[in-house]
Amino acid sequence: MIKNWTVTARQIRNSGVKRKFKKKGNKYVATSDKGRVVKNGFINHVNYLSDKNRPAHLNTQIHVIYDNAKNILSSIHQRQEYRTRNSIRGGGVVNWATSFCLSLPASFDVSKAKWKGAVDQLIQDISDTTGIDVQTIRNHTHAVLHDESDNIDKHSHVHVLIGNVIDLNVVKSISQKKTLQKIKTGFNSAVRKFWNVDHKSYVPENKNVKNKPLWLARQEKLEKIIEKEIKLEQVLKEYEGKIVNAEKAFKIVLRKLKKIKNLFETWAFSYLQEQFLISSKLAKPLAEEIESIKNNSESISYEMKNKINAVENEKYNAPESAKVTKNLKKYLKENIKILYTFSVV
Repeated sequence: MIKNWTVTARQIRNSGVKRKFKKKGNKYVATSDKGRVVKNGFINHVNYLSDKNRPAHLNTQIHVIYDNAKNILSSIHQRQEYRTRNSIRGGGVVNWATSFCLSLPASFDVSKAKWKGAVDQLIQDISDTTGIDVQTIRNHTHAVLHDESDNIDKHSHVHVLIGNVIDLNVVKSISQKKTLQKIKTGFNSAVRKFWNVDHKSYVPENKNVKNKPLWLARQEKLEKIIEKEIKLEQVLKEYEGKIVNAEKAFKIVLRKLKKIKNLFETWAFSYLQEQFLISSKLAKPLAEEIESIKNNSESISYEMKNKINAVENEKYNAPESAKVTKNLKKYLKENIKILYTFSVV
């Protein structure tokens, strides 16, 4: 995982045995006598960079910026033919190209035009250190952009392959430290120019992050994602609980509405028919139900009270006991009295 933008370089070996090395003191020594046999390494690497079906390129958007691998191959073959024709022995080239990988943090926007500008800056830097004109270097450049915007554990980067053989000569300065340092400085300039970000003032999202193996960094990121998913599941369960409670409350309101509707229709019919004995028995239960539903829906309670007032206004001569409004007031007074007694105690 990278905290800042980085530049790495390595040689693309076409054939032979490739071994792993580790640093001991100031030297690098092979970790074992055996190594991996390499055949057609350059061509295989070029094909790999653009192969969308590789497992490592899952969700990777691949864009070829400069497609000049054929020129690199042609320069190698021309040199071989020239030396054979002139009976020149030795001088075989094992490393056909130098690979530079430029990487940016995931927070940077991915633009093919911006990355092309960064690659052009690299070509200019190599031209400055080698003394070879820019167009010739560009003709021996194969650059492929890997847009990792859809991957959570990768950073977008560009692979730039520069042929080690130009005009029949092996250009050793391409792979020297001074060239790599020049490219690093140039990449900082390109990021300032195209992304408007200065490496000196840039604050990484993850501070104090030590260099780790990629598998460890991915494992830690996966653990964080799992932790977030667990928290999300807890939030969803809470929402699910609220929805269940809301459904229960809704069902309770529906039951109350049904009961109120039946009580109201029976009470209103008996009241308007001047069957006041019946309406008197129903007035108090109806008033209690209206007050109880007020806790769930004040609008329903208010609407029912308006309907009751409209019915009661039709019969002014009705006894008070048959009226629901009297029981509503009585119910309110009783509740106030209970609350007052509770507060005094």
